Amino acid sequence: MPARIPRALKKKRTELTGQRHNLIKEIQKIDREIRAIDHAIKLIAPSWIPSPGTSRSFRARTFRKGTITKACLEIIVHMKGEYETRDLARRAAKLCKAKFESKTAEESFYSAVAVAARRLEKIGALEECGQTKGTRAIMWRTRLDSRGWLGPLKAAA
Repeated sequence: MPARIPRALKKKRTELTGQRHNLIKEIQKIDREIRAIDHAIKLIAPSWIPSPGTSRSFRARTFRKGTITKACLEIIVHMKGEYETRDLARRAAKLCKAKFESKTAEESFYSAVAVAARRLEKIGALEECGQTKGTRAIMWRTRLDSRGWLGPLKAAA
């Protein structure tokens, strides 16, 4: 006598098979569009040779969207005085529990923090207050309203 297969497993398998079928149909549709575009380009430029694949590789995000900006917001609420981008990035890395395998990954994270700082500058939470003399790193200052409160941060939250 054959073994009894749970209904939930059968149902899940059916759902996944349907999803797979739909994805295959979508890929076939995209392939047809690519062939049509290639044909149109060949009519315009007969000597054109299509590239064998994509021009760049895509990698998964290291952090969820908005994680670095939220970490920067939490940090600037507590920081007083002037601070440079690298100091902000080091504190954000600790808050995000970032582990860097290479110097390139660390520099990429620092760049993301600099972009987040520029965004915070646009909404009025930070202001640029100069550069350091040696490294020419950007110095930041938290903008406070007349009562000494971070008014722009309330609006951003």
